[in-house]
Amino acid sequence: MKEPLLRLGRPKPPTALETLLLAAARASGEVSPYSLRQQLDLSLGTTVPALRRLSKEGLVERVAKAQSRAQKYSLTPRGTKVLERWAERAFPDVLPADTEAVLRIVGLVCVIGGDADRQRIPPFLKEAARLKERSAEEHELKAKQHFEIREREWNEYLWMSNLVNAQRLRGEAAALTEISESFGDGVPRTCRTYSAGSKEEPSVGTGDDSVKKENQPM
Repeated sequence: MKEPLLRLGRPKPPTALETLLLAAARASGEVSPYSLRQQLDLSLGTTVPALRRLSKEGLVERVAKAQSRAQKYSLTPRGTKVLERWAERAFPDVLPADTEAVLRIVGLVCVIGGDADRQRIPPFLKEAARLKERSAEEHELKAKQHFEIREREWNEYLWMSNLVNAQRLRGEAAALTEISESFGDGVPRTCRTYSAGSKEEPSVGTGDDSVKKENQPM
């Protein structure tokens, strides 16, 4: 049975970035492009259009304040339901090729995911690292082919491009592997004391040697 035409144009599920903004709005009460830049190190060029899309889809709404032109948004009931549905199935069926999307998913699981999802973080990261390594090998092979046949037009550029991409992918794979090893029990060592809604500051360090973040030297 075909879906009604009106449902064919329904909005797509939010991306990892958009879900991250929804989670930030829930945690902070309200967010703005400037607060997200400070909180999550996201550029205005990233957050402004994303917040507008979320607002258009009814997942966040502008906060009206007298004598204020700041673009502040709060989570709507619909946005809360979307977050709850995301938490029920945090990991996508197809692993994102973009490393930033992988990190955003892991960050979301740390904040709003359950214990079972946190246990899945290490294999998720290791699989992402494995795919990066495989992609790096493909770029290295292409670089070698273009290096050996230099008389063709654009081969110099293609050789350089593939060589750089291979090195970048290997670096990302190594970083993802290192991160996965920090999740011994599904909780990263750098935020072992943190839980969603907790008033306690995240600790840094590991084990009994961890100290409060504010006590660390700047």
